[in-house]
Amino acid sequence: MRVLRKWKRFQNQARLQAGPEWADSGLVFTRQDGQGWHPSHVSDWFARIARAAGLPPMTLHGLRHGAASMALAAGTDVKVVSAELGHSTAHFTQDTYQTVFPEVAKAAAEATAALLRGTSVPVSGLVPVR
Repeated sequence: MRVLRKWKRFQNQARLQAGPEWADSGLVFTRQDGQGWHPSHVSDWFARIARAAGLPPMTLHGLRHGAASMALAAGTDVKVVSAELGHSTAHFTQDTYQTVFPEVAKAAAEATAALLRGTSVPVSGLVPVR
């Protein structure tokens, strides 16, 4: 929050300096005249920063995909993730972002086996997930 407040002060100064030339885009991160940055510029900056930090090659969209997939794997309700991503349906979010991590698949298999053990269905034919 501290960084965002500092940025807001900087942006307000830019707004005053631009005067009537300021484009009130409503965006948080803007050029000196209030207009938004072209997405390719932002992607290029991100790639340079990630490379300088020694991170593996990644894209902003890759981060979005990873964050959504991990939130779903952690048990966050798909409707919450869908709303955060701005999707029109939770079904689209599930189809696009719900990746089955090995740990999640193992937990699902173990939960199913536990359920089956509580019934008369034999579990000897289940193949464990590794």
